[in-house]
Amino acid sequence: MSIGTTIYLQVNARIDSNNSRYLPAETSKSLGPNGLGTTQFYDRHGQLEKEISETAD
Repeated sequence: MSIGTTIYLQVNARIDSNNSRYLPAETSKSLGPNGLGTTQFYDRHGQLEKEISETAD
């Protein structure tokens, strides 16, 4: 990874709590050059359900 590069990852499905089926939902993750990672979970209607920020430490 280069200095100053931010990486964005995105998926459009997740597995339900019983691990039996995929549900339409969007998850995105950004990894910043300073080590900050932010993950956002959206429901099937596009509403933000949860956001998690974590550092590389």
